[in-house]
Amino acid sequence: MFCVNCGTKLEDSANFCQKCGSSTSSISEKHQPEHNYAIVHFYRKKNIVGALISPKLFMAGNQISNIKRNWKKTINVSEGMHIFTTKTEVTTEIKLQAEPGKEYFIRCDIGVGFFVGHFKFTLVDAQMAQQEMIGLQQEN
Repeated sequence: MFCVNCGTKLEDSANFCQKCGSSTSSISEKHQPEHNYAIVHFYRKKNIVGALISPKLFMAGNQISNIKRNWKKTINVSEGMHIFTTKTEVTTEIKLQAEPGKEYFIRCDIGVGFFVGHFKFTLVDAQMAQQEMIGLQQEN
């Protein structure tokens, strides 16, 4: 288990993070999915490439956020297929078959494009994502 606040590896029986002091019960409650929802975490690391680019993130055509650098956002989604998109020079999408009670981590990366650059979505395993998300700014 990892502290969601600072990313420190914790013992499964820990009640508090030994590094930042966050309660594991409050972290668990905050990120527990409702029984008929999945949790999707989006994040973008702090990289120099594309630092000024903050494209919009859409789900089913509705904007849910801007993808900024050093950023993370968590949303609940219903069971079923969801398509997330963004557009810079090209439209990029990722399809996610969400299952209730599961947690998904999607990293948003930017590659060099002709003028602006293009985004790439990557579905990342939980352990790697939690390490990469350390220190990122949570968007409510």
